[in-house]
Formats: sequence, C-alpha cells, structure tokens
Amino acid sequence: MSKKKGKKQSSAGVSPARSAQTGRPRYSVAIVIGIVFLVLILGYGAFHFSFKNKGEQENSASYNVLLVSMDTVRADYLRLYDAEGVETPHLEKLAKEGILFKKAISQIPYTLPSHTSMFTGLHPVAHGVRDNVEDVLRKEIPTIAETFLKHGYNTAGFVGSMVLNRTTGLARGFEYYDDFLSRADVRGEDLGAIERRAQEVFYSFQNWQGKRTEQKPFFAFLHFYDPHDPYDPPSTFSPKEDTAQERYKGEIRYVDYVLGELFEFLRNRNLWDNTVLVITSDHGEMLQEHGEIGHGYFLYQPALAVPLIFHLPGQKQSKAISNVVQLVDVPSTILELSGVPVPGEMQGESLVPLLEGESGRKNRFALSESYFASIQLGVSPIFSIQDSSWKYIDSPQAELYDLAKDPAESKNIIEEKKSLSQQMKQKLVQYGERNRASAAKPSEKRSITPEQAEQFAALGYLGGSFSEEKWDFRKDPKDYIDDWTRILEATNLTMHGQYAEALSVIDQIAKDAGTLTDPILILQSKCLAGLGKFGEAEKILKQLGDTPAASTFLAGIYTSTGRDKEASEAYQRALQQRFSYFVLYNYVLFLKRTDRKQEALDLVNQVQQTRGDTDQAKPLLAEIYFLLERWEKAEELLLALVQDRPWEAKWYVQLASLYQTQNQPRKALDLLLKKYDTFSNNAEYLLRLGILFRAVGDGPREIATFQKMIQIARRDPRGYFYLAKALLDHNRNAEAAIQLSNHGFLLNPDPAIQIFGHYVLSDAYQSAGKLSEAEKEIQLAQKMEKDRL
Repeated sequence: MSKKKGKKQSSAGVSPARSAQTGRPRYSVAIVIGIVFLVLILGYGAFHFSFKNKGEQENSASYNVLLVSMDTVRADYLRLYDAEGVETPHLEKLAKEGILFKKAISQIPYTLPSHTSMFTGLHPVAHGVRDNVEDVLRKEIPTIAETFLKHGYNTAGFVGSMVLNRTTGLARGFEYYDDFLSRADVRGEDLGAIERRAQEVFYSFQNWQGKRTEQKPFFAFLHFYDPHDPYDPPSTFSPKEDTAQERYKGEIRYVDYVLGELFEFLRNRNLWDNTVLVITSDHGEMLQEHGEIGHGYFLYQPALAVPLIFHLPGQKQSKAISNVVQLVDVPSTILELSGVPVPGEMQGESLVPLLEGESGRKNRFALSESYFASIQLGVSPIFSIQDSSWKYIDSPQAELYDLAKDPAESKNIIEEKKSLSQQMKQKLVQYGERNRASAAKPSEKRSITPEQAEQFAALGYLGGSFSEEKWDFRKDPKDYIDDWTRILEATNLTMHGQYAEALSVIDQIAKDAGTLTDPILILQSKCLAGLGKFGEAEKILKQLGDTPAASTFLAGIYTSTGRDKEASEAYQRALQQRFSYFVLYNYVLFLKRTDRKQEALDLVNQVQQTRGDTDQAKPLLAEIYFLLERWEKAEELLLALVQDRPWEAKWYVQLASLYQTQNQPRKALDLLLKKYDTFSNNAEYLLRLGILFRAVGDGPREIATFQKMIQIARRDPRGYFYLAKALLDHNRNAEAAIQLSNHGFLLNPDPAIQIFGHYVLSDAYQSAGKLSEAEKEIQLAQKMEKDRL
C-alpha cells in the first residue's frame, strides 16, 4: 500500500482496528482468505486444464485430441463394467487414471449412423443417416473434424472398415483420411478388404505422426473394427473354446493389446501429457439375446450400452460417473475441453460439468433409435428412452424395463407401470419432435458397386428395398426377427457356395413373406447360377431392372452360356452406370478369354489416365496389369505401394507373386524373407512364403511355414490344405494329410479353396490306398470346376 493511499485512508478517519491478541490488523484475515480464494481459483483453472479459453490462445498451447472407436464393443463384456467380463489391462489402467462413464448409450446400433452422431453431435433422426449401405451425410451438416480444422488443428482419420470410407461424407474436414482398404485381388471372392487389423490402423497413425512437421495441435480419429463380426482374432488371442462368444472376446483382447501399443507410442513421443484421449465404441453386440445375432435390429442394452473413457492431460486420479450419458454428447464435450466453439446446432450436451464434478445437467435421459428392420423388412422403426433406472421402448408392442432389477430386460412390466410408461413415452415424443426439427431433408444417397454390395453382404449388411413410405408402422420388429435370421443364414450359405442349402432357406423366406426384396433376389439368382440354372437366374435379374448389380451378374451369366456379345454389352452398361474396379476386372478377364487382349489393354490404359492417380487405384490396376501380363506396369505400381505403406504385408505378397509368375522364385523369396520379423504373424504372408519354399524345393521350411500358418490362423482353411499337400509331397504322411484336409472343410472354405482341398484330399486318399474315396473327391473337384466356368 502506498503512503499516499495510506494518508487518504487516515484522513477519512478509518483507523485499522487491531486484534487484542496479536496486535495485527483484522483485515489481514481477509487478505489471507482472498489469497486462499485466489489459489483455489488458480487451482480450479489447473484442474480445468485451461481449456475454457484455449480457443483464444496460440495453437502451440492447445491440447491434442485423439478419439478412438472400438467397433461393436458392448460394455458388459469388459471387466471394467462387469466382474465376469474380459480382462483388458490397458483399458483398465487407463480408467484408473481417467474418467469412466458407467452408463454410456449409443444412439443407434449401427456403425455408420452411430459414428455420424459422434462426428456431428446430432441424433440420427436429425442427421438422416440411418443405414450403412447407401446413406451419405449431407454436405451442409458440419463434422467435428471440419470444426477442428477451422480452428487451426491438423486433422487425420484412420478407419478399419469399408463401412466408414470417404464416400459416406465422414471424411470431410480431415486433411488426411486413410480408408485404404482395397486389396490387390479384386475378383470378388476374397473379401479380406472389408476390414483391416487394428495394428495396421495404428501403424498408419504412427506413420502420419512421423511425417508431421507443423507445430499445430492435432485431432485424430482411430477406428478399430476387429470386434465386429466375423470374429477372427489373431492366434495369440484365439480362445481355447471355439464359440462365437469366445472369439468375440478374443477380438476385444487383441484391440486392448493394440491400445497398449498406442498408449506407449504417445508416451514415447511426449504426446501423452498434452492429449485429450477418448475411448469408446459405436454400439454393442447381440449374442442371441432376444433372438438377435449381430446388431441393428433391436434396442436392447447389449447393443446400446458401450464403454466410454476420458483421459485428460495431467490426470492421475480415477473417477467413475454413474449418470446416463450419450455418444451424441461426445463431440460437444471434446470441443469444449479444447476451447473450440461448439456449433449451435449440436444436440448433444457437453459432459464437461460431469467431468468437473458438477451434477446438474439438462438431460437425464438417453435416446436411441433403429430403422434397420424397417429398411430390410418394411416394419415399424423403434425408439427408446432410458434414465438411470427405467427404459421404455416405443414400438407397436411397447416395452418397459426396470434396468436396476432386470438388467437382462427379460420382463416387460409395461402393464404394471402404465403411468410411468406414458410419462416416458411423452418425454420421448418431446425429444423426438425437437430433434426431428433439425432434419430439413433426408440423407443423401450413394450408389453401391457390385463389389461393395458383396462386401456389405459378407458383414450382414444387405441394402434394403423398403423406403420410408413403404414402412408398415403396425408391424412390430419382434414378430419378424426369425425372418431376418433366415436372411442372414441364406447370405452366409451363398457366400460359402452352399447354393442348394441357401435356396432352401430363401424359399422359406418367400413362403413366409409372400415376396422377396431385391437383395434377396440377387442372392437367389446367384444360387441358381451356381447350380447351373442360368435361365432361371437370368429371369430374376431382368426383373430387377437396369441396375449395376443386375448388369454385372447378367454379364457373368452371358459369359457362362457363351453369349459373348451380350456379355460385353452388359459389362459396358455396368461400367457406365457405376464405375467399379470389380466390374472392370471381370470385363478385362472376359476380354482376355475371348482373345481381345489389346482391347483390354486400351481400356485399362484409359482408366489409368482418368482414374489412376489415386492411392486406391494402384493395387487394383496392379492386379489388372498382372492379369494382362504387363509385368513392368504391375511391378511399378506395387513397388510404389511397398514404398508408401511398408507396414502392410499384402503389397509385398503381391509383388512376390509377380516375381514368382515371372519364374523368379528366389527373388520373390528374398523379398519376403527380409520382412519375416515384421510379417511372420500374417497369414497371407506365410501362405505365399510357404508356396515359395515349395517352388525352390525347400520341403522342411515349406512344412514349417504352413505349420506356423495354422497356428496363427486357426480358422483359415488354406493353411490346412497346403500343409496337407506339403506332407504328402515330402514325407508321404497320408493319414495326417487326410485329417488336415477334413478339418479344412469344416472351416467353410470359399468355392475356389474347396476345389483345391478336394484335389489334395483325393491325393491323400490315393496315397492311403483308399481308391474309391479318392475317386469321389476327384469327381467333386471336377464338378465344382465345371460349375464355376
């Protein structure tokens, strides 16, 4: 205090009173209190991580944001949420240092719509994306990536499935979006490009971080698709008990392992202490509860309750929050934590007050919706609303559950709690009306190529035939779950070449439903063609109209029946309707078979000039040039892929295959052996390596390689057939070869692999002196070859 100020106070007649005990001025207590209060304020600011005003700070002071989505992980399958759940040590350690939301709810149990809610902060009824197959996010709806980019962040996305590829609209705002899932083999039989392992997704993120030079904060999105069906964890995580539930758990354990690698990488790069980390899932999984296999159809808790963990910079103490929250709340939360303005149109409510210990929130409910059965079967959509105790499901046969007493939702008590049901229904209607007001128009649509249609079908995602005006709101989805289960069965049988069995299921579907949807008609026509009934298959396809899928499959029928002119016209029509490398490949194959190789080369060269400048085009064009024996062109593209994506085994495998085809097995073998430490747990790599050991006459290493393959890929039938072949050729162990081949057939191999397996088994029976069995296998193989021509 200055002397001048002191004089002024004295002249005012204000004499500081003194404590009788200390002789100190009483206002010193006020000063101390003020200082303490100031310290608390500063402490609060430190706890709040200075996020509130960070939008006004320099980028160098901003925190990074990393959003990780573990696809299809239901909360109760983690030990974090249920004592009997899967041990996930890395997630559990994160939760001990972070904030665990115990009741996080998905807005829609479907991959693309749910991620769209996580990216936009809008409920599905507002953003309009209801389906995985055809819906596209409207351009006028901003994504969280666009918001971060606008405020000076580097942005990058790394996805593990074709379901989230850039055609969905979710790539908007990402400076780099790695949806590179295209394989070298585009023939439509190998559906390996549907997804890629979590480790590859992480390695892509790692590579991107290594190339960053700008001193900006980043927003990154990592999508680990592995827990999604089909469940096929790496061998280290394969269960002893081979059931769907145990394989699903194995996938979760594998993702947790990769998360451990991610966390270690962040620490080693000094990113851990300045990164907001969010781990969640888009939806859960139904494992036969209420008769559902998979997800999307019903709105029960196994499909809706998901993990949600926040880890904030500098945080060391754990916290568990029991409030019901929603995935639609995540975007506004991470934006507020980052100091980035939250777009006013976002419907989700920021969770920052809960993170800071405040209990008051406007929304105490979680809303969910599903249109899956409506799109597939034409029945009513369903909606749900839940709080911490009660859950109401709105459908023609409404349901109410006491989640506290009945977490399995086994007893519908709606008749006992009519008043409560009406209250929750009214609340659901109010929220629905408010959210629907934001939906100015429905989602945009995208055209699906025949290849994509097959890939979606392999995941259980069939494009539906029922538009909204055809939905019958009187029909409850619960009454039609058996129909959907049969559709899944028919799809699976068709994918594995069991055409007669699939047709039997389809006939039952037609009998019960009275009619078949377009996707099921496509399945029916494929089965008929597979059984050699080309006329019936053609008749069905022509009823579907002039679509790319119909044109493509018709071209195949015309080729099989020697109608070359009609086949060529159908391929050209399909390419004009919707360009697809899958169609292009089959057209080139057709042109080669009909001695029109130059015409095929001219077509491919034209495509490369107009479409070949993208990364996605490289492997597809490489495969086509390989087919046309343009080795230099194919090698040039594959060498570029090896250079650009050295963490992916498939490009080395394809390049080795090219060298082997050019009678250079030693060159191919040297290429692969240099990467053994990197790819020795990759089934495709081991398969090609074993084939190359065979080509150079190294029997012991051929056998050892295929033995390792069946250890790390127990559900891959190819390893068993190739190991059986190696044993027959090198030590004449016929009985072991028979056992291996029969085991391979139990794993539902694709038709092409079945043919190879039958020939191997025939050789094994012949070596064992079982000539009649050998003859049967030869006949089966020859019949299947004839059917495929």
